[in-house]
Amino acid sequence: MKISKTKKIIFATAIILIALVGFNYETKSDKMIEYKHNTSLKIIKEDWKGNTFIDGEFANNGKKDQKFTPFDILKWKMSKNPQEKEKKDDEFTLKVI
Repeated sequence: MKISKTKKIIFATAIILIALVGFNYETKSDKMIEYKHNTSLKIIKEDWKGNTFIDGEFANNGKKDQKFTPFDILKWKMSKNPQEKEKKDDEFTLKVI
């Protein structure tokens, strides 16, 4: 199977554009990180500092404004999910009161 010169150029251009977009994410390292919690509630885990609060916003898993590259998304879409069958077979639902 022979690929035409035009298709090769288009493919190479697409790869370059994806690479430029994918690697052009800035990371900000001078973030103000605090930990906040509700003082009226009892803390069960003794060494727990509180919820992560970065630059005035609560963050999930200690990360704020997490950006994913197109390569990350392609990897997720192309990889197999080991729990896919288990998830489809699961019929559990919470009981609503």
